[in-house]
Order: sequence, then structure tokens, then C-alpha cells
Amino acid sequence: PYKFTILKMQDLIDRLKHLGIGHPYHIVLYARNGLQWATRVWWIIRSAGFQNVSILDGGFTEWCHLGLPVETGENRFSRAQFEPKKPLPLFVGKKSVFDGMENDNTILLNALTSDIHSGQSGRYGRPGHIPTSQNIPFHEFLDPDSGKLKHPSEAQAILSGNEINADALIVNYCGGGIAATLNAFVMMQLGYQQLEIYDNSMSEWAIDETLPIATCPVTN
Repeated sequence: PYKFTILKMQDLIDRLKHLGIGHPYHIVLYARNGLQWATRVWWIIRSAGFQNVSILDGGFTEWCHLGLPVETGENRFSRAQFEPKKPLPLFVGKKSVFDGMENDNTILLNALTSDIHSGQSGRYGRPGHIPTSQNIPFHEFLDPDSGKLKHPSEAQAILSGNEINADALIVNYCGGGIAATLNAFVMMQLGYQQLEIYDNSMSEWAIDETLPIATCPVTN
């Protein structure tokens, strides 16, 4: 119902297999205009129960920067197979997020830019953010020059500085469930285990007048 809503699980698994996702392949994902697109697909594949999947750090830009070979045209792969391990219950809906607002053991984490979080931008309808949520824009985890992920120690310092507790359930959201996957990817690499992603994020929340929304005071 929204632009990036994940498919129903069996439909998703069938389509992944059709595209050649599965045995005997190791899937390597990359993007041209932001690592968050690769992390979104990484989580989608993992949520379906296939785990032999990686991300090319820095994406196509870094590949070209290193002078590595490129080609044109399109490659197609035959249908692959995999027996899904227990699917990850990663993608959640608005009810889970709403319940998380009142749960002391849940952290809501917004991956959007600070102007959207504060309410200075109404990009997704009603300006603001989900009440009680914290804000770590996804690009804070990326090196601005190379587009590669920052060193794990730098990433951990960002999380610690924002008091993101690894013992809590961390529900990540953004505008449509894309940028949030980068934050969740970084945290998983650092050993955070209780992670969820609000799939439709502010694309759904901001237009639903029955749901609360908050803004931050503007400081000079």
C-alpha cells in the first residue's frame, strides 16, 4: 500500500528465488546513490531466511574509485533455491511502534535528517517525528568523502553518545523503511541483537491523523 512496503513472505521468497537469490550463490549487493539501498535489500533477503549475502562497502562509487573493471549490459541468473531458515521477524507495523512509545525497554530511532525530525520539514505530511523517538541521521554512520561505513569504533561512539542501549529493543524508522535499514545494519554488525524496522515509517505515520506526532523547539 506504500511505495516500499515489503511483500508477503511467501511471495517475497518466490520472487527472490526467481531472480537467482539462493544456493549456490553468495549474493553481494551494491548501490550507486547511497549505501542505504543496498542495506534495504540485505535486510529483505535476510528476513526471508537466506543468509549468504554481503554488502560492497562504498558501493559502485568506491569500486570505480579503485579502478576495478566494469561492464555494460544485463546479467540474468537461473532460478535458485534455498530452504528458508527461521525468517527474522524484523519488519513491523504501526501498532508495534505505537506500543513501543510506552515501553521503557524500547528505543524508537529515527534515521531521517535532523530538519525532518525536528519538524522544520514536512516532507512526509505532518511535520515532526514519532513521540519519544531519538534521532541519528543515517548519514552519520558514513564517511562523507568515500560513502563507506565509518570504522566500528566511530559507529559505536555515535550510538553510545546517544545512549542507544544494546539491551533495549531498538525500533528503527525513517521515511519509507530505507534509511532505517542502514542504522539497523550498522548496529547488527556491532552485536546489537534486538532490532526492528518500521517498514512504512513516516510515509504511513505522518498521514494518519489518529497517530500522535511531536516536534522539537527551534534553537538559534
